[in-house]
Order: sequence, then structure tokens, then C-alpha cells
Amino acid sequence: MALIIENLIEQFIEEIKKRPALYKQSLKEVSDVDVKKKLWEEVCGAVVSKWSQLNSEDKRNQGNYYSYM
Repeated sequence: MALIIENLIEQFIEEIKKRPALYKQSLKEVSDVDVKKKLWEEVCGAVVSKWSQLNSEDKRNQGNYYSYM
């Protein structure tokens, strides 16, 4: 189980690294809420199985689950 969680965390980090507007303060997009929302959707879609098929409540629950890892 620990290895699975470790792999998910690593994948999550790699997906974020692909999207510097989520963390790089020197980019103008870092303050654009719409851009950041789109990028977080991309990250979640890459990490969470069937993300695009989840409704808003299920997405929120999945997000909460991953935030406690």
C-alpha cells in the first residue's frame, strides 16, 4: 500500500512540474484563476482514474482524499 501511495505522490508531483503556472511566481498566469483551474483539472485528470466522468461532489471528495496523502 505504501508503494502505491508513494507512486501516486510522485506522479502528482511530476504532473505539477509540467505546469509551472501553478507554482512559478514569475509567470503572469500564476495569478489567473481560470488558467490555474484548467491546469489543476489537467493534473487531476492525469492522476485520478476516470476524473472526467466524476461529478462535482465526487471530484471534491477525490481532491480531499489526495490532499491528505
